Amino acid sequence: MENLDYWERLKCLGIYSLQRRRERYKILYMWKMSQDLVPNPFGVRFRRSARGGLQSERWIGKAKLQSVNTLIYHSFSSSAVGLFNAVPAIVKDQPTIERVKVELDKFLS
Repeated sequence: MENLDYWERLKCLGIYSLQRRRERYKILYMWKMSQDLVPNPFGVRFRRSARGGLQSERWIGKAKLQSVNTLIYHSFSSSAVGLFNAVPAIVKDQPTIERVKVELDKFLS
């Protein structure tokens, strides 16, 4: 395995990249927040959409400094909302976290 590059090793081991694992974690945490299984310290609101199923609402604030806007854009509460809304309803409408994980893995692969 030493002669394989990073992406070939991931494929051989059957695991996701670090970025994909972080994105998966954010989506799962957002689902748990929508089900009140974990605290919602970010004040994210959830609503049902006929087309997209369960959706979260993103608070978009504007600051005078561009560096602050960049921090807001890359924060958990902003990036996780975008990822969660990008996932199809078939994933988000599952009744248990185990089913969500199965459907999410199908979607990501």
